[in-house]
Amino acid sequence: MQNEQHRTLALQALNAYETRSLPVETISLCDNSIDHFKASFKGGLVYVLRLAPFAIEKHSSIAAIPNANDPLRILYIGGHSSGRDNGRYKKLFHACKNAEEIYRKFGFAKNDTKHGHPVANKLTTSLLQLGFSIKDCLLDILDGSGKYDELEFLIGYEEKFHHLPPWNTKRDGALAFVPNQK
Repeated sequence: MQNEQHRTLALQALNAYETRSLPVETISLCDNSIDHFKASFKGGLVYVLRLAPFAIEKHSSIAAIPNANDPLRILYIGGHSSGRDNGRYKKLFHACKNAEEIYRKFGFAKNDTKHGHPVANKLTTSLLQLGFSIKDCLLDILDGSGKYDELEFLIGYEEKFHHLPPWNTKRDGALAFVPNQK
């Protein structure tokens, strides 16, 4: 956070998103329509991955992923540094689908390896065993209109809930794990 005015701006950004005062387009990831989606606005593009209401009914561990005080069940906040729609949210979806396919093929998740998007690293064996899929999520595409970028939404979230969305935190994955070399 740059200063107190930036904190205020960040809280305004999050509030504008939560109250739908900003243009928001929501994609349900359960139908693969993301490949044909193109945002209708050209402002600063931010995307928010949320757990869909039906997903929390699958298992209490899935329901426990987002902050219990967050009515939107936000998992991840990302953005496009260019301010244009360059498809990074599509990379999130496809990287997660590929990670799920690895789980189905091998019987365990390779969440400590490099994937096309950091959210795919969050798909652990135990989470996938419970039946979780990226298709259990909604993706909100927000128009920051040049006023907000992903940083404002992340700061606003952290100011409101006192930590980052669960999948914005870094574990360092493969960078932290080095097998014994013999």
